[in-house]
Amino acid sequence: MNQNATTIGTWAHAIARALDSYGLDGLSICQQFNIDTQRLTDPNYRIPVATMTPLWREAVNASRDSAFGLRVADNVSPTTFHALGFAALASRDFQDVAKIIMSNTDVISEVAQIGMEVKGQSLWLMVNIKPDSPEVSHEALDAFIGSLIQMGRKFVGLDVPMAELYLQRPKPENHVAFDEFFKVPIYYDHPVNALVCPLSVINTLMPSYNPALIEANEKVLREYKATQNQSLTNRIITAIEALLPDEPAQAKVAESLNMSVRKLQRALEAEQTNYQALLDDYRKQKALGMLEEGKLSLKIIAFELGFSNQSAFTRAFKRWTGNTPNQYLKKPS
Repeated sequence: MNQNATTIGTWAHAIARALDSYGLDGLSICQQFNIDTQRLTDPNYRIPVATMTPLWREAVNASRDSAFGLRVADNVSPTTFHALGFAALASRDFQDVAKIIMSNTDVISEVAQIGMEVKGQSLWLMVNIKPDSPEVSHEALDAFIGSLIQMGRKFVGLDVPMAELYLQRPKPENHVAFDEFFKVPIYYDHPVNALVCPLSVINTLMPSYNPALIEANEKVLREYKATQNQSLTNRIITAIEALLPDEPAQAKVAESLNMSVRKLQRALEAEQTNYQALLDDYRKQKALGMLEEGKLSLKIIAFELGFSNQSAFTRAFKRWTGNTPNQYLKKPS
């Protein structure tokens, strides 16, 4: 089972706002599950699916609403899904919306699986969970499917051209809310989750169509996914660079990677290295480059590399190279 699978952290922001709408303290409930509520609007913050599922369940219990996922959909904005929201809204037609979401599903969740299939005169857009994934709550899927509908209504002024909706979940107690939200026949306890749309309308031009915005947001998505797919070592270096000139403490780096310190240590042990070795190598290479350029004083170099003072930098440099910075500079090239 892929216990490391994550979902975009902004989902928790929509959950917190939905909880607030019931008169509850959404941020406090999120904090009960060790979610960093200071980072809920950070598009680079990702939360393990194994953490999100208990949060969804607690949110349903606290709200006492089996249609809680639809309330979350009401609190979603285009930025909830990073650049994917804007790219989808700028798409030419519903079929292109489906294609761009299919290509970038992992931005939203690494366990979601979206597919399209033509059956007779209908297009089936299927939203399901990958095999060997952590358990996902019904409400998470309700919210995702509901978000597809609600964003079209709120930001484009159009309903998804859906004729029927099939859901794997059992019929909820508050099924009236589902009827009122989706406004189409809903079939529960189905083998797949699927939005069924007539082929005759899926290529209708959307009023928000903007090729330039699609291109710009697809570029942002490619860069985002490249960052997420970096090796652990490269992600650590990226995190160190983001923290400097503050001290790049291991705990801060682990937090930025949505990992505990122990989990980070174990992952590095598996790669036969450790955090201090990576930090030392990064600082050494940067220091050598700065010294060779000759533009910065030792005091400034020490500051840029996150050392508390010049003496600490000098000691570290001698440990790395066997020479102090001044001795290194005096050596014949």
